[in-house]
Amino acid sequence: MTNKTPGKTTGKFVTVLVPVTEFYWKRLRMSKRKIKAVWLTVERVAELMQRSNRTVWRFVQENKITVHKQQVSLGGSKTVKSFLLTSPELLVMEMQSCEKQRLLPEHYIEKRVEINGKLVNSALIYQYRACKDGEEGNYEFV
Repeated sequence: MTNKTPGKTTGKFVTVLVPVTEFYWKRLRMSKRKIKAVWLTVERVAELMQRSNRTVWRFVQENKITVHKQQVSLGGSKTVKSFLLTSPELLVMEMQSCEKQRLLPEHYIEKRVEINGKLVNSALIYQYRACKDGEEGNYEFV
């Protein structure tokens, strides 16, 4: 994102309008609550940033990026995953990567997670699937 991205500051939160691909975003609508934050695994963030997991953890520690740990089911067993709160730039990278690779969020948890003392409807994405024909399209999410 550039500095020309429209946005407004409300307290400690910054609201930014991000162009969102429909085929990606409609997967994140499990309930009637509007998703306001997307969280990705450390491994996914490392892939998007083309860095190692260790480098991402160092980046997290240096910049104090919000981390949330959550138990998830993978292949019949349960494991605890660390999720990182996405910035607008990282969310755009995520959607562009998914569109390029034709991937959709397959397994995720919709949960209210505390960010700066406020509960926010969030999607914690931890697994993807290949996009089927006819699931593509773009629109602007406001």
